[in-house]
Amino acid sequence: MNTERIKNIMIVLLSGLALVLMVLVVADGRQYVLSDDRIVNITEILSQNQIGLGENIQIPQNFRPMRQMELSRYNHDILDVAQRFFGNPHFSVNFEGNNQTFSNPLSQNTMTYFVREGEIVFEMNDGFFIGVEEEDFARTAIAAEITARAFIDEILGEAATNMTLSSNRFTATGHYLLTFFDSYAGHLLYDSRIIIRVAERGIASVSYFQAAHNSFIGYAHPIFAADEAFMALLNHLHHTEGIFGPIEINNIQVVYIIDPRGNQNRAVPAYFFSITSLQQQIRFDVVFNAFTNIPIVGMQIVH
Repeated sequence: MNTERIKNIMIVLLSGLALVLMVLVVADGRQYVLSDDRIVNITEILSQNQIGLGENIQIPQNFRPMRQMELSRYNHDILDVAQRFFGNPHFSVNFEGNNQTFSNPLSQNTMTYFVREGEIVFEMNDGFFIGVEEEDFARTAIAAEITARAFIDEILGEAATNMTLSSNRFTATGHYLLTFFDSYAGHLLYDSRIIIRVAERGIASVSYFQAAHNSFIGYAHPIFAADEAFMALLNHLHHTEGIFGPIEINNIQVVYIIDPRGNQNRAVPAYFFSITSLQQQIRFDVVFNAFTNIPIVGMQIVH
C-alpha cells in the first residue's frame, strides 16, 4: 500500500475542509455585521427627519444572536447607606407605600429608597461636597468627576465602586451630569447605573440603581440590527411621543435590562438611546428590547 500517497490525499482533503470552514466562518460573521451602505441609508433617513447623530457617536455594527442574562435587584443595606450619607444616626424615616424617605432636619437633605425598583435617590438642597473642600472646588468636568467618584466610594459603598464612567456632560442648566454603568462580560447593565448631577454648590442629586449579575442563560436568539432600532426609534418619537426635529442622538449602546413584561430575574439585550430635543431643550433616554424592537423605557426625561 502506498501510504505516502494516502497521506498526501488526506492532507489535501483536510486543507480543503479547513478552507471551507474558514469561508463559512467569515460568511457567518459578515451576516451579522451592519454594512456601510446600511449605515449611510439610515443616516440619510434620520437626517431627512431632522435627526442628527452626535459627533462621537459609534453605531453598533455587530448584531449576532445574543443570550439572556440572569440579573436580580440588589438588596441594599439602606440604613448603612443612610448613616454614611448623613454622617450620624440622627435622621428621621418616613414610610409611604413601598418608599422610605430619610431626612436630616439640619441640612434639609433627603434620601429616598424605592423598594420595588431598588433605586436610591439623594436630593441635596444645600449641595454636598465630598472629596474636595468647597473653596477648592474648581467647577470643571474633572472636578465634577472627582467629587462624583468620592461620593460613590464613601457613601454608596463597595457594590457601586466597580461602575465605570459612561458620560460626563455639561447641561444647559450649567450642571455636570455624570452617568456610571456596571458591566458584565463587556456588556453595560442598564439596571446597574448611577446618575450624579454636580452643580456649583456641589452634588445636587444622585440616582442609584444596583443589580446583581450572575451569568448568561438559555440559547442565543436573533436581535434586530442598529438601523432597524433607529427606524423603531423614529416611529416611536413621531407617533407615540409626538416629538419632531430638530433632534440629536447623543449615544446608542447595546445594554442589558430587565424587561418589566418578562421574567424579573432575567435581563435582555437592548438598544439604549440618549437623545436631546433641540427644540424643546430636553434630554431623555429611550430603551428598545433588541429581541422585539419594542420600547422598554419610553422617553425618560433626564433633567
